[in-house]
Amino acid sequence: MSIRYNERSWAIDVISEINLLCSRMGRAVRRAGGESTLKNEGGVLFPDVLLFGDDSRIVQGWELKMPDTPITDNELLNNAERKARLLGLNSFLVWNVTNAALYVLEQASGRFLPVRHWEITIRNREEVINRWREWRQLLERIIADINDFLEIGTIFSANFHEVFDRNTIVDVILGHKQGVGELLRRTAGANATTRAEINNWWRLCHSEYFIDEPDQWNALAKVNLLQWLNRLLFAQWMKRFFTAAREIDRITPGTNVEEASLIISNITRQCDFLNIFQPMICSQVLTDAAWQELTELNAFLTDIRLENVSQDILQNILEKVVYSARRELVGQYATPSILADLLVNMTVDDWGDDVIDPCCGTGTIAKAIFDNKRRYLESSAMALASTWASDKFTFPLHIANIALADPEAVGEPTRLFQADALELSPEQTITIINPGDGSPMDIILPEFPCIISNLPFVPFEIARDANPNLFGVNDFLSHAEGKEVALAGKSDLYAYVALAVWRLLAPGGRLGIITSNSWLGTDWGEKYRSILKRFYKIKTVLVSGCGRWFNNADVVTTITVLERRLTPCLPAADETTAFAVLKQPLDALKNEEIKGEIADTLVLRKQLVNDNLSIIVRQHGDIERLEELGLEWPALFADLEWLNDVAPHLVPTRDYFVINRGERRGWDPMFYPESGHGIEPQYLRPVLKTPRSITGLIASPDATAFCCSRHIGELAANGHLGALTWIRRFEQGVNKTGKPLAEVLARSGYHWYEMRDDTTADLVAFMNYDERIFIAKLRERSFVNQRLIRLTRRSQDVDTELCHALLNSILGIFYIEAMGFGRGLAALDLSSNKLSSGFRMLDPVVITAAQRQQILNDFAPLLTRRVLPALAEIDQADRIRFDSTVLAAYGLERYYDSIKRAFCNLYRIRRTVKQ
Repeated sequence: MSIRYNERSWAIDVISEINLLCSRMGRAVRRAGGESTLKNEGGVLFPDVLLFGDDSRIVQGWELKMPDTPITDNELLNNAERKARLLGLNSFLVWNVTNAALYVLEQASGRFLPVRHWEITIRNREEVINRWREWRQLLERIIADINDFLEIGTIFSANFHEVFDRNTIVDVILGHKQGVGELLRRTAGANATTRAEINNWWRLCHSEYFIDEPDQWNALAKVNLLQWLNRLLFAQWMKRFFTAAREIDRITPGTNVEEASLIISNITRQCDFLNIFQPMICSQVLTDAAWQELTELNAFLTDIRLENVSQDILQNILEKVVYSARRELVGQYATPSILADLLVNMTVDDWGDDVIDPCCGTGTIAKAIFDNKRRYLESSAMALASTWASDKFTFPLHIANIALADPEAVGEPTRLFQADALELSPEQTITIINPGDGSPMDIILPEFPCIISNLPFVPFEIARDANPNLFGVNDFLSHAEGKEVALAGKSDLYAYVALAVWRLLAPGGRLGIITSNSWLGTDWGEKYRSILKRFYKIKTVLVSGCGRWFNNADVVTTITVLERRLTPCLPAADETTAFAVLKQPLDALKNEEIKGEIADTLVLRKQLVNDNLSIIVRQHGDIERLEELGLEWPALFADLEWLNDVAPHLVPTRDYFVINRGERRGWDPMFYPESGHGIEPQYLRPVLKTPRSITGLIASPDATAFCCSRHIGELAANGHLGALTWIRRFEQGVNKTGKPLAEVLARSGYHWYEMRDDTTADLVAFMNYDERIFIAKLRERSFVNQRLIRLTRRSQDVDTELCHALLNSILGIFYIEAMGFGRGLAALDLSSNKLSSGFRMLDPVVITAAQRQQILNDFAPLLTRRVLPALAEIDQADRIRFDSTVLAAYGLERYYDSIKRAFCNLYRIRRTVKQ
């Protein structure tokens, strides 16, 4: 036989034979691939042979050897298993001509186990080419058996894009970051021009990467690796539109990086997408290992026929690439395309208008704008010319460029640019790229009739450090109002951006934004709302009533549609806001009819309740009255008509109780000692430390606290060595950031080790309610920890027992739910400030002694059992009897169903993120 007939030659013949067999069989296995990878000594990423099913689904990978390598060889099996896991497959096959073995993943153990073996009598390399009929007959049996296994479900296939969903390919490619980074450093060290270019790039872009990539060489390595990955993906997809793009298939494991760059340049010259293919600095400086895997990936993309997928799937893959590398660094999460389309249709008035997304990330919203414009305007070029997008960071803009790529608009520049949304204003000159020759083009920003964006989810702690221009927004607000105006110091970044873009928006223009829901119920959110409604009319606020919109972030989100006022002013009393709840999951909106109906209904802003939506339209004057009753904006999504009649019977709970947070000292190991501490009894106090120990309406201390107000010298003089030794134990200690405890625990008027026990409580509430909602009464007045909110009666005249009952009535738990807002994990965020200012209760002094006794009698059974999750709790027979008795005492029994319904609706909205 020819000496050139080796594993690669045989594998290519195997692939050809499989394709001939599949063309005749018409079963689950449709074709085979892998030739491109085999052109350079086999691949390290992908199998020698890939089997495909319908729609390029990957069925299985094979590893092939000659007879002198046994199929039990550890390296062979380990490679085959690694590649199967990389592709998300539950099987692989190894074959050395003589023997073949099929391995299938056992779910229980997570191990690949052999399930089928085949054998023929070919024993050496020389016989492989001469006895080809024998191995071909075996191949036919193998393919038939694999089809059987597929059809009965033993083997399953995988969509190729699931490989990117799991980030495994991206992680493998980025695994070369440090090697490429070191090569970049050495290259720059040998060339002053290269060094200067990289240093200048880093000066401009370091803020984008410094948190997770403080090293400029690794940062540039990551960017270049990802850009190569993106170029390969996009060029493969472009084959569906341009014959010239088929040149990308020439980049195989035998191609060097210089040759590949020329191929990309040729594709660019003929297809006019230089804004996408334009190389980064030193893009050809790659290690051999990194380049090998990139070329293998390109061969794989050729095999799976990427050009046959939709642009939406391509963008989804590219977003996974970017966000897996970038994570939550700057608080940007890829917007689900269905949500983007809903937002765009809720917001845009005239599709011919210029529309911009100033925090575009990878361009999902910009693409939704563009796609909708194409449906209504005469040409794709017109749609692209009025679609604008920008982002503070360059990293995702490459993907946004791809999202807006349209072969029907070749030559039309994409109005995509890098800028900080906090600094944008009309008449500003910005620079975009000419797609034909890559030259910069200067254009002037217009006033935009419409701005739409998913604003970054960045909390104030990070926002201040990452955005030095943040507080310039307060200067702008003050100038616009003619008086000093400032957002609260703890405001999230999106609050600044929403107000900053007011100056970019045309008078009467619309702003549609996705943000977290924190502005609805926080202390800083109250200040933000007061400013927001002077600069904008708040037209619609939409929340989810059926699951989280962002599965990759523990953030609960809202859509808000605003209309710019000509000049800042207070809203008119009859100005309206629609509070809407989407009752369908996002997936239901894949149905165009349902999505269209929902979008149209939201645009019309009419009050209604149906299977898709609940919309309550409130006048500004009504909103203010509800706020005066202590309710936060999350409560405004429920029907509250009944509250007008109930309100005269309510009083602030703070009239009877001091409401504050429990004792806060900040170092639990010291202040809540474990057993064996040796501290004298006089320095120990029982304390209610954690909400977890409270299971019913009566609570008892669950821990011991160290409370010592004496000077160290006094302790020594009195021989109180237990307390003294305990203090000394922590005297030289440091906290989690390395600061001395004696320094961070110091308080004016306190010893650094002192915690006083005067923050006692009669009743306690939680700062983060979950499923159970109630107020607990301490068996005896006790000291409580900072994790709880204490209610301490103002005088001996307060009827604590009656107040405890009233606060736990259906109206009381409604108020608790209505004063907080739901966090990402469904917990109710509730502060002591909110509880103190807003908590209302039925007035305990207006009922008769007989009514009081009846309430306590019906409350008594609840005191002896565990409190159940809220929706189950309120349906218990003893609870219904108690709630009815309470409301009857005030003549409000006819409102029971309305109060209960409002509570349940708010509770379900908060808890829906668990779905």
